[in-house]
Amino acid sequence: MKESAILKISSANGNGLGTGFVIDKDEHGVFVATCGHVVNTCGDNILVDDQEATLIKNHYDEGLDIAILYLKGAEVEPLSVEYNTHAHMVKVEGFTYFGQDIKKELMSSIEAKHEVEVEKQNRKIEIVRLTPKEKITSGYSGSPVICESTGVVVGMVIVEALEQHTNYAISVKHLLEVYDFPSAKASKSLFVTEVFDTLNANRLVVLFSQDFTDINHNQNILKSKSKEKFKENFYHFSVPAFLDKKEVYFQILAKSCGLSETIDNPHSWKVAMQKKLKGNSKRVMLFITDIENGNIEFDKQFALMVRSLVSEFHNLSALFIGKKDLAYLVYGESSLSPLNTAKELFFPDTVLQVDDNLVERQFLSLGKYRKTICKYLKEETLGRHQAWSFNETINALFWKNLLVKKGKKFAWRDELTKSIGSEVFACDGDVV
Repeated sequence: MKESAILKISSANGNGLGTGFVIDKDEHGVFVATCGHVVNTCGDNILVDDQEATLIKNHYDEGLDIAILYLKGAEVEPLSVEYNTHAHMVKVEGFTYFGQDIKKELMSSIEAKHEVEVEKQNRKIEIVRLTPKEKITSGYSGSPVICESTGVVVGMVIVEALEQHTNYAISVKHLLEVYDFPSAKASKSLFVTEVFDTLNANRLVVLFSQDFTDINHNQNILKSKSKEKFKENFYHFSVPAFLDKKEVYFQILAKSCGLSETIDNPHSWKVAMQKKLKGNSKRVMLFITDIENGNIEFDKQFALMVRSLVSEFHNLSALFIGKKDLAYLVYGESSLSPLNTAKELFFPDTVLQVDDNLVERQFLSLGKYRKTICKYLKEETLGRHQAWSFNETINALFWKNLLVKKGKKFAWRDELTKSIGSEVFACDGDVV
């Protein structure tokens, strides 16, 4: 364990005390995880090891007691983070009061019980129950819970229970959900693990993202891990853009799958794939991206054949990656949708830097729904969330990332988005 990666969280005005730990670094400083309630107590002037820090994001109001800080100028190696429910003996190190002073103390040999769930703000939070031999007191909030056998962080202390010698930590499952680890310090990505577990169980999986969601990092990891896992039986088909000739579409598809480039129609491609799969005892993986680039009619024929092949051959898995057009292939034609048997997943909601002009352009592209959107802007939530809404307006708003999933409901991304929408459509003057 790197002791220097466990840092004191306090405030310039003396309010609040907590603990944080370094999870990532860049060339200018380090990123520190702590509890959202610690940040709320400290107020505007947050200090990390008595140095002024910048608040990157506090997820407390979303039901997750997690906040990320940035400490410029620090040079500290991050702790490794791993979602591991088998770490039954852990240790905790953090800061607490010693009379009028502050001390840093390590507690070892703590029993941990994983996969305890609580519900907060309509979402399930995975908790780790800790049974220390001595009391984990005030100031330890934000302390890393570290597996004694592997040295990786599996949770973060959040609360002391009423019963004696019991504390709770939030699982790093949720830290992996809200923070994208660009330096790959997370020794095991929860998201990537979930995708492969789903593929193992279902073999036909669709992976969605909304507009201006940054999927490159996770998609590249998935591709790299898939190539490593399936080796010569991994085939990546990037759907070509702006093609109106079916022959060229299937020629490119055939080449991507290691088949003869003379194949230029759906039937020939399927027959060739059947021969390939019959003669191969190893698992084969189709990795299909950029569905939104394609001709929807060609994509439907291709998707129907993939579904048929996955059903016929138990050594074939297929992962489709895309946005609204992919969702249409799953849901848009109800029971006749070509991918209606696929298992659905979403990329983590890692949003690119979005300025007001981009949000404005997203609204302007939906001008035909103006009156309905003005009505919806007066609402906090807009019905039960599902990947494809047959309410055309809600569906369009969701895939353009103006609506998001909050709990089990559709909701506006934030108040600024609502404000921009109201201004773009001059909604204040409407009677709806």
